Amino acid sequence: MARITHYWAEHEFDVHRHDQVAWNDVPGIYVFAVHDGLYGWGPLYIGQASSLKDRLSSHERWDEAARRGAVHIHAKLVRSATNRDRVERDLIQKYQPPMNTQLKNLAALAGTFGGLTPPSSPNSDFMKSIRELSMLDATPSQPRQSSPLRDLMYFGLYNSSTNKK
Repeated sequence: MARITHYWAEHEFDVHRHDQVAWNDVPGIYVFAVHDGLYGWGPLYIGQASSLKDRLSSHERWDEAARRGAVHIHAKLVRSATNRDRVERDLIQKYQPPMNTQLKNLAALAGTFGGLTPPSSPNSDFMKSIRELSMLDATPSQPRQSSPLRDLMYFGLYNSSTNKK
């Protein structure tokens, strides 16, 4: 059978039908995708795994993706955990897949704050803006009450390396 590939940004992915693949025990990035014939591929969910075999054999989001029209999974071997984090973040921010929430929200917040790019470090311009905005209505006698923005600043924008996606 001929190899089918698709590029998401500059990253080449192999295209597989969900019901016709036996996943290898390798690390990588994956995309639950729909194909509409007119516009091509659309991502529903982008994730990463230290083992595509373990993660994709019983992914908790696949049924939802299938209900939305997905029959294909695009996969790319990415051995380095650091590179998987970067590629996953970049693709989610670029394509805004409807089933992703965590990293997609970073891009939405970045657009809200004057087009600043999402953080690559806690000292980025984006994080400085978050800290400044979260303290706008605080005074020494009346500390700022909890808010989603303040909670985001306190708990951080970064996923735990042990989180499953």
